[in-house]
Amino acid sequence: MARIIFVVALFVLFSFSGFAAAGWFDNAVENAVERAGNRAVNEATDSAYDSTKEKIKNPGINTRKAPSKGAPGQNEGSSANGKDVRIEEDEHFIMPDDYFISEQGMGGRPWIYVRLGKMVTSPSKKTKGQAEFFQISDGKSIWTKNFWKTSVAGENELKIGTLVIIFEGNSEEGIYQPPRKKEDARGSSWFMAKIVDLSDTYKGFVTVSGNYKVGLGNLRVVTK
Repeated sequence: MARIIFVVALFVLFSFSGFAAAGWFDNAVENAVERAGNRAVNEATDSAYDSTKEKIKNPGINTRKAPSKGAPGQNEGSSANGKDVRIEEDEHFIMPDDYFISEQGMGGRPWIYVRLGKMVTSPSKKTKGQAEFFQISDGKSIWTKNFWKTSVAGENELKIGTLVIIFEGNSEEGIYQPPRKKEDARGSSWFMAKIVDLSDTYKGFVTVSGNYKVGLGNLRVVTK
């Protein structure tokens, strides 16, 4: 009888151990699956986070490089709507909306200094014929009635008494020559005088009032 009880006890013990083992195995499997799922979620989250950081760092905006400097008349800028705008410059790096200005007129003087400016207020009866300009060289505002639009002088425009504007910043062998660089043209001095001698045009220059020699390529005539 005791032997039978012992056998039954062993059976019950092994059965209980088997169920416990099976339960432990199931729990282990569930835990492993849960850990794998969490790892996958974490990896996906990390990947998305890294991708977002990269997009923030490099948003993919197609930024245009600053345009390289071209020959006069071929510089480009950008308008408010993002379209390219061609800024025309002539051989002297002067733009269509540039004016030469002075606080005094020629009067009986042989020559006067003039400065490059942009008109910000047009002349009117209210302003007594004066216009307001922003001076390129120093940024100052000036009101004056002495302002001139100009263009590069053509050979047929060179006549005795013609009013011309001349770049002063480039003198070679006693002859004033045109500006070589944009920063020089727009930052250095110009002066106004009258042509008084055309006898040396075959040598490449004329003489203006004040007895100054000026290269044929360094003459601007008044257009209005």
